[in-house]
Amino acid sequence: MRVLIPTDDPEIIPALVEGYQQLGYEAVTGKRNFFLRASKHDLVHFLWPEEFSDWQVPSQAKLELIRQSLDWWCSSTRTLLSVNNLLPHCQEDSSEFRALYEMFYARCDTILHHSRASKELVNREFPVSAGRRNVVATMFNYDRYLPAKLDREAARGSFGFNRDEFVLLVFGALRKTEEILLIYQGYSKAKVANKRLLMAGRYRAGSRKKIFLWNLWLKKIRAVSVNSFIPEEDVHRYIEATDAIVIPRLNDLSSGVVGLGGTFGRLLIAPNHGSFPDYLAGTDNLLFKSGDAGSLAEAIERASRIDREAAGRKSRKLADTWTWKRILEPALLTESEAPPSETLATLNF
Repeated sequence: MRVLIPTDDPEIIPALVEGYQQLGYEAVTGKRNFFLRASKHDLVHFLWPEEFSDWQVPSQAKLELIRQSLDWWCSSTRTLLSVNNLLPHCQEDSSEFRALYEMFYARCDTILHHSRASKELVNREFPVSAGRRNVVATMFNYDRYLPAKLDREAARGSFGFNRDEFVLLVFGALRKTEEILLIYQGYSKAKVANKRLLMAGRYRAGSRKKIFLWNLWLKKIRAVSVNSFIPEEDVHRYIEATDAIVIPRLNDLSSGVVGLGGTFGRLLIAPNHGSFPDYLAGTDNLLFKSGDAGSLAEAIERASRIDREAAGRKSRKLADTWTWKRILEPALLTESEAPPSETLATLNF
């Protein structure tokens, strides 16, 4: 069996390909293959429709080009679409992106969700998706980021953190000014002794003045700030060095930081919208009211008091089940093999 995964994303490809290999598939990757239409496959697994418009709002001509290729693949092989976003980041009002997503939801045989909330939100936002085969699985882990040996003390020392400091990490791009305001207000209000901020989230969406003021505040609170790209082999150092990870998303469906936190057994402080409550159910991770700085501050204070090692062990145990092999298995069942859709929605591991 051969699967085409038409993406150039460097982060997700290795683990996803490995999952397919464990299930007996031969995998081919690359966005260009989607448009070339030059090979035969038993399955095509789409990840981000917006990648086919180069992450830009598509023109009508580009939409038509994508539609032609999508129709070609859907007419010749089984198709699977993973849901990563409800709509592209910062483009929630784009009618062109909405049309692009609708195009995929109307044509793909199976829609793969990483949470129950994802299924509910997508089916409501795009009613055509409810008529397709929807499968609910889990978040995925990042075990390939684990070093041969974890060394928390060395990781903290590499950033200059003392043993008694309570380190909060923000990891990943900050796309909205409201996100940095949430971090600024929540961190400032949190009454925690010896708190430190490890800012590995790049903020480039604001004006020069906003970026200047943001960097000035980071300097004032003695934050360790990293604005450069973090290579894959260095990710572990950031996660190991921290005590808790803050996810400052305002309305995003999900975040890969959840998978990172689970992988390294780190306490997560996440907003209570979208998929986050589903991901963290049954764990000791903390939820705060989305966009509410006071609620975030309270969660930070609770994080400083709880048994973070015990919470981390529980999260790591859950992350053990977050493998691509287990995620893909129910999605790859044929129509005759699959149980009713109501049962599929319960296949959470």
